[in-house]
Amino acid sequence: MLIREIDPAARADIEKFRTQLDLYLNGELEEDTFRLFRLNNGIYGQRQGGHNQMVRVKVPYGSIQPDQLDMLAHIADTYSRGWGHITTRQNIQFHFVELERVPEVLEDLASVGLTTREACGDTVRNIQGCHLAGACPFEVLDISPWAEATFRHLLRNPYSQRLPRKFKINFSGCTTDCGQAMFNDVGIIAVMRPRPDGTLEPGFRVFFAGGLGANPHAAQALEEFTPREDLMPTIEAVLRTFDHYGNRDNKLRARMKWLLDTMGVDELRQRILKERKFLRASTTWAGGIP
Repeated sequence: MLIREIDPAARADIEKFRTQLDLYLNGELEEDTFRLFRLNNGIYGQRQGGHNQMVRVKVPYGSIQPDQLDMLAHIADTYSRGWGHITTRQNIQFHFVELERVPEVLEDLASVGLTTREACGDTVRNIQGCHLAGACPFEVLDISPWAEATFRHLLRNPYSQRLPRKFKINFSGCTTDCGQAMFNDVGIIAVMRPRPDGTLEPGFRVFFAGGLGANPHAAQALEEFTPREDLMPTIEAVLRTFDHYGNRDNKLRARMKWLLDTMGVDELRQRILKERKFLRASTTWAGGIP
């Protein structure tokens, strides 16, 4: 099994989890405080009592490497029950992990470039992508580098930490929409538009405020075409708008789709576009294309 050098940011996450866990186990950290902390780090308590936990591992856009699969098998055998579950958001979950051993699991995951950070809680959840990315004969472009760039940009991002409610982003490489962009908080579909010289320019159509559940909404188009260089500020503009205006008083009405109901599509769209304009003008915005 190939073991990679652990990223310094991931190492800091692990050490912080270990410190907070020790405080909790020693009775120096309140239950509610630790609960919020562990959820933001992808760790769910199980209802069977005791210290059993469910560990949710992010697999961005469903892309996984052989050494990562080997490590997941090791974790299943060593810390869980010999198997895990693949979720509809391209995560992998392990149940019955002892709370005291979670830091070991996090360290093993980090050694192959995987994380549980922000896999639960009111955060930006795993970035989902079309399962045929890079292989589909109909795709406008391979969404993999774009999903990877989005994952890296939003992981540990200050705007991803304390949102009104969870926030989900999906990518599709063509209008068939295998990535299910149309019922998520942000949905990105690769499209083409004609250039003046007759050639075609690849880019994206960005949708916002989709969702299922008790109040289902199809996502709304932000604009007809988003150039590739504008994709990242567009995604962050939707996220910042949700962070600014989302309902923090009632979690049952806190998702992006409820903000759409409250503001209306035109007002919400204009606030997102205004936020993007500020982002693009910022001297601290990195910009660029992956």
